[in-house]
Amino acid sequence: MLSELRSRLKRHEGSYPKISALHEGLTYSWVTKFAHGQAENPTVANLQALKEALDAFEGPSEAAAPVQTATGAAH
Repeated sequence: MLSELRSRLKRHEGSYPKISALHEGLTYSWVTKFAHGQAENPTVANLQALKEALDAFEGPSEAAAPVQTATGAAH
């Protein structure tokens, strides 16, 4: 879950202020630290808040988009 959230977040580098503003429990500072691997022992509450903020930021189409494998198959 950590690597998935970090990967999703890094796709939107430069938008961390907007993402953090989408959830009351997130701060820009924490989002930036998490993205760069500097948030030690993130809480379940922070991770859930980040997931919800990313879902809202990306919208339903991007959050639910299938992942393409090297062979081109969707998963």
